[in-house]
Amino acid sequence: MIRNILLNQNKKYLIAVSGGPDSMCLLNLCKKNIALVCHVNYNKRASAMRDENIVKQYCKKNRIKLKILNVTKIIYDQYKKNNFEHIAREIRYDFFYKCAKAINNFNILIAHNLDDFVETAIMQEEKKSKSLFYGIKQISFHHGLNIYHPLINYRKKELKKYCIEHDIIFGIDETNFSDLFYRNRIRKENAKLPAKKFNELISKFNKYNQNNRILYQQVNKYYLKWRQKQYLDTYFLSLNKKYWYHLVYILLSENNIASISSNKINGIIQFIVNGKNNKSYRIGNETFLTKK
Repeated sequence: MIRNILLNQNKKYLIAVSGGPDSMCLLNLCKKNIALVCHVNYNKRASAMRDENIVKQYCKKNRIKLKILNVTKIIYDQYKKNNFEHIAREIRYDFFYKCAKAINNFNILIAHNLDDFVETAIMQEEKKSKSLFYGIKQISFHHGLNIYHPLINYRKKELKKYCIEHDIIFGIDETNFSDLFYRNRIRKENAKLPAKKFNELISKFNKYNQNNRILYQQVNKYYLKWRQKQYLDTYFLSLNKKYWYHLVYILLSENNIASISSNKINGIIQFIVNGKNNKSYRIGNETFLTKK
């Protein structure tokens, strides 16, 4: 049974809804607290319009405001990246932020679940990520948004079962069964794991996060102050050097910078230390840090 989800009953939220079982489950659980539903139609698969109609019909029936972004070639061409997953991520978060700004509400619900947590942690581990937290946090900040994951402790199969038991219509994204994307390959492998093996993975990543908990809390506290100070270099330089690497890592992660390598992070640290005013440092295809 799905219960005890992390949600302030006195607040209103935006919610990202794809039309799949995860987001439709979350939408139904939280419908009384929804200020706006945000749906992105990437127009990249045959079932895209079916999922859009599922979301439309649910919102109409329950009198919930809905905003839809239909992604056209013109929109795709604005994003100078070769990786579709990275482009899609930037498109949707730009859209979510635009919706949030329009109604002055920057709190958004996203239906990531326990399977997503494990998939993300595996990808981080395989890439030897320097992140102090593996997986997906219950609450995070990204792209100017306060992001909440109320279903992060539930498995995908539980969410699908909830939809079936409550007669909630949902669509299945057929690309989830493709090996085209790295995450999909991990997802398919995890689906074959016995419950014991899956739980062992959860325990391993929880232990990693617990071991880093104190350092993560310290770094996060300093990062929040650094962000409030609009990334003032003098504040960064006043901190113990042991925090510098992790602060830059969070900066890049929050701003959706792909390929976060040790060389990139160390290069940015040197730029902060030695960079001259009005000089720029390239951190992505079309993204630069500028020291002013």
